[in-house]
Amino acid sequence: MDYIIRAFKEEDFDSVLHVMTASFHKKFVKLFKYDEEEMTTFLKDINFFDRKSREGYFVAESEGKIVGAMSLKWRGQKHEREHFEFIKLVRKYGNK
Repeated sequence: MDYIIRAFKEEDFDSVLHVMTASFHKKFVKLFKYDEEEMTTFLKDINFFDRKSREGYFVAESEGKIVGAMSLKWRGQKHEREHFEFIKLVRKYGNK
């Protein structure tokens, strides 16, 4: 199996979200009692993973499918943070 490492593109977001949720589900489930689909929605809602392409954000691709992602960070890096609506999220997830 061959792998290609390339820069993240915005259209990769859903694939990266699913790969990363599956990778870390056992750790996340200790904090939240969500199934994988609920966890994916939650992490998407809180902008846990970057949606926009930026310097240092890469994906691993094999046979045309995203199989991994890596986000490098360093001091002085230009990085635009995405915001979310905290109150709406508390209302949606606060009682779970």
